[in-house]
Amino acid sequence: MVSLRHLILAFPLIPIIGVFFSILGKYVLKKNCSGYIIPIVSVVQLGIGGMLLYVFHDYEGMYTVDVTPWQYTIVFVFCRYRTYFLAAYMVPLFLYLFRKGVIYKESLRIIFLFFLSGTSGLIITGDVFNFYVFYELMIISAYLIISINNEDYYSVKYMFFGSISSAFFLAGIIVLLASGTYFSITHLHEISHYPAVNVRFLFLFFMTAFLMKGSFFPFYPVALCHTATKPALATFFSSFNIFTGVLGMLFFVLIPAQAIGYDEVFLFLRRVSIITIFTSSLFLFFETKIIRYIAGTTVYSMGFTGLLLSGQHYEAALTYMVIHAVFKSLFFYLGEAIKPGDRPLHLKASPLVYILSLGVMWFVSSLFPTLLFFIKEQFIEDGLILYSLLYISLFLMVAGFLKFHVTFQKEWEGRFIYVLAIVLMGALFILFPFPLQAPITSVLFDYIIVGTALILGKHLFQYFQRFSSFDRRFVFPNLNIELSYAFLLFFIQFVVLEARL
Repeated sequence: MVSLRHLILAFPLIPIIGVFFSILGKYVLKKNCSGYIIPIVSVVQLGIGGMLLYVFHDYEGMYTVDVTPWQYTIVFVFCRYRTYFLAAYMVPLFLYLFRKGVIYKESLRIIFLFFLSGTSGLIITGDVFNFYVFYELMIISAYLIISINNEDYYSVKYMFFGSISSAFFLAGIIVLLASGTYFSITHLHEISHYPAVNVRFLFLFFMTAFLMKGSFFPFYPVALCHTATKPALATFFSSFNIFTGVLGMLFFVLIPAQAIGYDEVFLFLRRVSIITIFTSSLFLFFETKIIRYIAGTTVYSMGFTGLLLSGQHYEAALTYMVIHAVFKSLFFYLGEAIKPGDRPLHLKASPLVYILSLGVMWFVSSLFPTLLFFIKEQFIEDGLILYSLLYISLFLMVAGFLKFHVTFQKEWEGRFIYVLAIVLMGALFILFPFPLQAPITSVLFDYIIVGTALILGKHLFQYFQRFSSFDRRFVFPNLNIELSYAFLLFFIQFVVLEARL
């Protein structure tokens, strides 16, 4: 009988075994077996993931697995929080089975298996250094996967941002080692014994790294790199990879900061999240390419996830993340069936695709009666300024989608998405852990926003059309400026957090 320990150990190992057999088939059997191995690896991982979800969905505490009996062995951990990240990973992995032919080169298939191993390892790693190792395995593979359509610029940009964020993360690990300890999730209490200056720089480095990995403001262009690859692969980046920033932030920043009462971290995250929500919605309003709009909605959702995390509503934030993963994956698959029209802001799609896209946009926007609406209403603290910004952002995001004019074409052949969307929506409503309650005023405001966006959205865009590329012309004019924002964020954090200590 397979034990729980074996399941956890096997989860990131299965793709590596797939790499071994792919190389064995190529050089020994002289056959390309990779096309069969990836679906097998995916099905096995989905099976293991399903068992882990079943065991840990209501598990209390932390389940640890020592890889070897040695003193400084690698430690894997699993807990209830991890199930959310596992679910967010399983969504694009399951959908990939329907588009497994998008990677046709054997070399890229092997790289994709390494990518799956890195993402799987991140879910179960129990210490900061192995988080770094698995993240690098994932992100190095991602550089090559993004360039599958020969979009080298986006691959290089993704590489630069990944390298800088990893440099900040590695600096945090050095601070840990300088403190005379080794940071493990199972030994969070050790942080209280660090020198005060080490604690400050530890959070400073880690926070900067994970804000970059999560594409919080001002790293909006990182999420747009996802558009360079195939939609079936972009779902991994938008549904899971970008949320590795949340994974690291939760376990290596927020939970330790909460344990020692370092509340300034949460206040800073709250402010960055609010700015992220507003600026991303502004960029979405002026976006003229539908695929970039789809990718940009991830940053909008990241802002809400960060806002919930800043209020220490971890379960709500992670639930928000999983629901986003489902509908964002569907959004990318639907975007594959939406074609550019003959004129700007004109699209071609079947009625079914457009209706489904409208429904997915409704979910991603957190409009009533979607589950994201109920999370937003129950867990985001009241405040006139905050709610005003949220409703303005909601208007901009909805109007950003409704400004596109669609010409209906012949029916789309990919009907399975229609059935899958219904099944997933039903399953999410059944499994939703929070009350489905909504203040009538919030419902009314939501529909006023939608009606206003429908009537005024296109007119406002036409009136301000000269700003339609203001993000690329003014905020992110070139790669040097975009990269400099990492160091600007670092110094702003340094000033703000130091001033409050």
